[in-house]
Amino acid sequence: MVNTGQATASDVLTLIVGIQQGIRRMAKMATKKAHNSLQKLKSNLLVVGER
Repeated sequence: MVNTGQATASDVLTLIVGIQQGIRRMAKMATKKAHNSLQKLKSNLLVVGER
């Protein structure tokens, strides 16, 4: 492939797919973290309610 400094359509597609996968991975981690902190909050509230 000759590099003329121009991005080909496949280059752009590869980039877009990579970005989408990265966003999805980050969203999954964020969801997991939110879920974990929600569980912690729930158990803390239960402990407070039992006193």
